[in-house]
Amino acid sequence: MRSGERSQQGVASRNAPKKFSIPMRHLADAWIVPAVLAPVAALGASYSAPQLLIVASQPVAVALTFVLFGLSVLLWIFFEPRETWPPLFQVFIFSLLALWVMGMLSSVVRRDPFDITSLVVGPLLMLLVLKRPPSRSVWMSGDAYAVSLLAVSLLAQIQDVLGVREMREQFWIRLPFVADFFGPIPRWEGPFSNPNIAGPVGAFLVVYGIWRSGVLRFVLVGSGALVVVMADSRTGFIAVLAPLIFLLVVRSLRGLRTSGVPRWVTYGVLTAIAVASFLLVLRLDPSLNGRIEIWNQFLGLWQENWLFGAGQSGIQEVIKSGDLPSWANHGHNLVIDVLGRFGLLGAVALLSALTFLTLLVWLDAKSGRGAALSILVMFVAAGVTEDLIDWRYLGIHYVPLLLCSMLAAQSVIPQKVQK
Repeated sequence: MRSGERSQQGVASRNAPKKFSIPMRHLADAWIVPAVLAPVAALGASYSAPQLLIVASQPVAVALTFVLFGLSVLLWIFFEPRETWPPLFQVFIFSLLALWVMGMLSSVVRRDPFDITSLVVGPLLMLLVLKRPPSRSVWMSGDAYAVSLLAVSLLAQIQDVLGVREMREQFWIRLPFVADFFGPIPRWEGPFSNPNIAGPVGAFLVVYGIWRSGVLRFVLVGSGALVVVMADSRTGFIAVLAPLIFLLVVRSLRGLRTSGVPRWVTYGVLTAIAVASFLLVLRLDPSLNGRIEIWNQFLGLWQENWLFGAGQSGIQEVIKSGDLPSWANHGHNLVIDVLGRFGLLGAVALLSALTFLTLLVWLDAKSGRGAALSILVMFVAAGVTEDLIDWRYLGIHYVPLLLCSMLAAQSVIPQKVQK
């Protein structure tokens, strides 16, 4: 071939329209995104098509969970990490892994019912600790998770309006300004089966949304606030107000520290505000809407089975005896539920995870960031009156905990992966 012909072909190839393609490396960077979408997709499927069975007579929600998790595994295989996690993040994940193992062993030994999607949590935690996704992918996973929550909520509302799938009307909104203006309205539960679960979902949308920008911030904060109000959940109100007040107080106290106020005074003021707030709520409602009695029953279960807990079967026995109402099949508190269900070993694993996460978030907050701190305060505040998570499953409230830890780890100086 002559040199002139080769040069003409080279010019033609450069001028030819280029095909749009996404490099596999960029797709693999986002390996965590399908995994965090799995619980939301499963929730939407179980709400919209609860009777639909597909492969091996499994519900479509189970199939979606494994399809999305399988996609994450596939992308994870091709992903080449550039950085490693800090030690605090690793021990946090291993604490969650220990809690999952205890939950699975308790279910197997006591023959408590569980479904096969529980097998996702342990492998996902191992994948996460072995390969750290880039910071951009962490924020992408948070955005995708938040938007997907809005999508399934909107879908449930559309189905209710069209009469395809009507929401339950078990409880009524107690807020006077809503009831006076619109009349009696049922508390909104959406696809989440309970207003006390929907409320913290709205709180997450608000708390996460304030750290985004543009249209996304407006949509998340506005929609989240609407969910909190319409769910009329005290847990939701506390979960959304606690981090906002906490951040305002921290900002004010930082100004005092620049004026020479000792650090111990700052921490003392924050602790006093938290304790005073809880005592005020307790004074207004001494039973905490029946939760005090539930806590006493679960603590009694723990005293009878202090090391390994009573499991779900033990809780059901108390319900059958009439000492607990049928709806109180969980402890309505993060720690108390684990104590009664998995005993001291489970509680140690949970408290260890929360301690390591708090230290990681504290380091992140010292660098001036606030997203992880906001999510942690929201999670702990909601966890005072709701347990939120079945630690065997990747549920909708499990994802914010993982997101909080991944965001907090960004401020810790990472080490490069040795090639």
